[in-house]
Amino acid sequence: IQDITDQKQAQEALRKSEFQFRRLCNQVAVGVAISDAKTGKFVKTNRRFEEIFGYSQEELVHLDYQSMTYKEDLSISKNYMEKLLKGEIEKFSIEKRYISKKGDVFWGEITVSKMWETGEELTNFIAIVKDISERKRIERKIQDQIQFLSILIDTIPSPIFFKDRQGR
Repeated sequence: IQDITDQKQAQEALRKSEFQFRRLCNQVAVGVAISDAKTGKFVKTNRRFEEIFGYSQEELVHLDYQSMTYKEDLSISKNYMEKLLKGEIEKFSIEKRYISKKGDVFWGEITVSKMWETGEELTNFIAIVKDISERKRIERKIQDQIQFLSILIDTIPSPIFFKDRQGR
């Protein structure tokens, strides 16, 4: 007879820890995806990631980041991923455009980190994605207003003076 109390307690602690981690990943307001470092295919995603892109988890396991990245932004992603694979960097964050299942183009901010230590065999990447389309729309609107005001100022023939409430 062997006392396995410590082993059972460790297994229970691990089970609780995994449950809490899964719950955390599914409750956050950003998309989380784990992808295979060798193939680029998605291994696991959270609900928010699925909502952002419009795919179910069953569909996502057949896709990779390249198939969902806007064509003109793909070279940026590939460059950073190559640096991760070579061990030149540990993680990166970029803003780029994506294509949803419906074909809509949207902006995302992504942070990708490797899930292996230097010298170990390649395993997975973890990616955190946030939809920043609204922020990009507002930035574009501000830029358009700045450009309009710049043109307006350039076309006014003489200086404009404003008075404050005291007439100065």
